[in-house]
Amino acid sequence: TSPAVVPTSPGDVPTSPPARVLPAPDAIEPAPPLHTAADDPADRSVYAVALGMTDRETGYICAPRASAVEALGRISPGFGREIVNRGQWSRVDLLQAILSQTGPADVLVSTWSIGIRDGTNIARMQADGLIRSMSLVVNLANKTVEPHKTYWERMAGWFGPENVYPCQVHSKFTVIQNDRYSVVVRTSANLTENSRLEQFSITDDPRMAAFYASVVRSWAGALPDAWQTGSRGVTRAMK
Repeated sequence: TSPAVVPTSPGDVPTSPPARVLPAPDAIEPAPPLHTAADDPADRSVYAVALGMTDRETGYICAPRASAVEALGRISPGFGREIVNRGQWSRVDLLQAILSQTGPADVLVSTWSIGIRDGTNIARMQADGLIRSMSLVVNLANKTVEPHKTYWERMAGWFGPENVYPCQVHSKFTVIQNDRYSVVVRTSANLTENSRLEQFSITDDPRMAAFYASVVRSWAGALPDAWQTGSRGVTRAMK
């Protein structure tokens, strides 16, 4: 129970607030109709709950129907995007859309989980030369818990056992780097189908890319056995 309040003077005696009287349903004013930034270009604070807002000028894009290519649009060095979709395209689709414009690049990925379709498509991008090198930090549960552990052997085949690093991880980001671009994608999405509302923050920034790349590389340095590292090794490295 809550401790009693002891007043120090008559004026300190607490009083109960008056009861809130709710208006009758017919007295409540209807909410204004939803609108987008396109209805009022000067109002950048408007956000359409219906996910209909797209403001290319500022890089804020709600894409409930567009493909990853359409949502991303044309990019150039220094670009940025904030994208929300409804799960109609995945993180791997976005990766391919970015690489199709940046050209071949080195890719670093952190994810909680990875699906067969997604891993296979990334491996295909490697085989086609679109991905020059690939490093993956992935949650340790993928090695020990069904159904994820059935994919563990496949990860070694997709990316090479020396490039897969188990971790107690929940972060989800991708770094895409070559001589012209240093793109970072920070997202709510795993490397899976993601048939749900997801967000993607995309920035071409060398300093940000160096920061996130250092996270992956420092973890890789802590796991010399990479893919073969067991749960005890991961736990020791996390301390």
